[in-house]
Amino acid sequence: IDRISTAVDFTVFSDFFIKDIKILEKKLDTAKEDELLSVCEHIFNILDWLSLIDSGPVVFREAWQRVFEKKFGDKDILNSLYDESLERWIKDRNGQYKLGLNTYSVIDGALYYRDYFNGWCEVDRKTAFDMQPQKTKINSKDLVEELEKDYKETNYDLVIKDWESQDYKGSLLDSFLDFEKETTTPEEYFDFTFSNIKTLNNNPVSIDELERWNGGRIDHLEDIVKLYVRTFEIVGKIRHDDSSHVVYLLRDCLSFYEMHKLLDLLDSRDTSSDQVAIGRKLLSHKPDKWGYYIVFLEALYEAHRRFPDNFDKFYDEFSRLLDILVEVSPDFSEMLEKVKEYITKHIVTNKSRILVFDVGFQGSINLFIKYVIDKHINPYLGEKDRKEVDIKVSVGALWSKEMFGERAMSFYFPFLNRIQYMARSDELYNYKFGSLKDGRIDVMMGSKDSQKKAAIELVVLVMVTKLLYKQS
Repeated sequence: IDRISTAVDFTVFSDFFIKDIKILEKKLDTAKEDELLSVCEHIFNILDWLSLIDSGPVVFREAWQRVFEKKFGDKDILNSLYDESLERWIKDRNGQYKLGLNTYSVIDGALYYRDYFNGWCEVDRKTAFDMQPQKTKINSKDLVEELEKDYKETNYDLVIKDWESQDYKGSLLDSFLDFEKETTTPEEYFDFTFSNIKTLNNNPVSIDELERWNGGRIDHLEDIVKLYVRTFEIVGKIRHDDSSHVVYLLRDCLSFYEMHKLLDLLDSRDTSSDQVAIGRKLLSHKPDKWGYYIVFLEALYEAHRRFPDNFDKFYDEFSRLLDILVEVSPDFSEMLEKVKEYITKHIVTNKSRILVFDVGFQGSINLFIKYVIDKHINPYLGEKDRKEVDIKVSVGALWSKEMFGERAMSFYFPFLNRIQYMARSDELYNYKFGSLKDGRIDVMMGSKDSQKKAAIELVVLVMVTKLLYKQS
């Protein structure tokens, strides 16, 4: 615990949490209705991230609790503040309200959610701001009738209802999206996928057809729809600004890139974008080891500690620290040359600006790619061919809010936490260790079960995108 508590990243987190909790306590003293919900959502974003971190060694949880106990006399201070603010907001309240990205019906201090396919459930209040809250099925017919009486359909309801109302006659072959190779490249797999996207676009399928192909009901279908409705909003904003060549980071951004290209198809207009599969595994010096990625994180948080509210100074410091790594580590320098060759092939564009996009949330890989282009590609190009590089994340870390500014599109952690574990993000394929060479990488396909789950998600992605594009 002592070793963790003195690490630079933990220091950045702790300093932020201590300052942030003091601000939240002051807000709660005078907070009105809307402010109470804002406080709740803010705290949940932190709790959701801590829950992800706490899924590792128990020592992390103990380290946080020690800090909170010392500073506030309550090792569960965040939970206490969340409970207090939500209780104050919900007291004597009835009706339909939006919390996070979900809409709930409130009756006598309880939260109820209507899943389009699975009916009414009571929601655990501690998970209310999650995109996929914990739910318990309601069996009381009287309560269901009362809830239905004043219910107003949500945006998610309308998208699904619109899908059901379409006279889609397309069918899915048993072999739909069945990829035969065990090892491939992201580019080859995307070409295979996009040919199927074109087929789905020309021959859209109904929900009934998708569930027939699946062999039964898809219980979490609404959850997939919700995630892609949010993805559509994000990709729409990125694609609307056609001044940049957008580079999407795989694997988490595969759905974003697919949606971007599908919108190009629907719009009959090509915008400049590509994908690169650079992440923790590629930056590891041994399989299942974090390797150089740990160094990136240490450089990132050391730079953050020194310049927490000035992106340019932060980035200059981050770059300086990576320059040192290049100088002292021949192995890293050799790997950097391979990464440089790989990135160069994916930034071919007539745009003068590169935008490196990731789901979130620290920006470590975005920053590394920006560093490679700024320091190891641009200097060897003619002045007219050099590219300005910036980064963007769909969800930013709260402690980077002042520094990232508009580079973070939101700070709603539950979206990141859910979409990064979708099959298309987490299970479809993995980097083949050691394959980075000659400007390409190989990936190993996931199991057939994983590929089937990913195929279901792709069908939903295409249908949701078509429907929302038509509406917009």
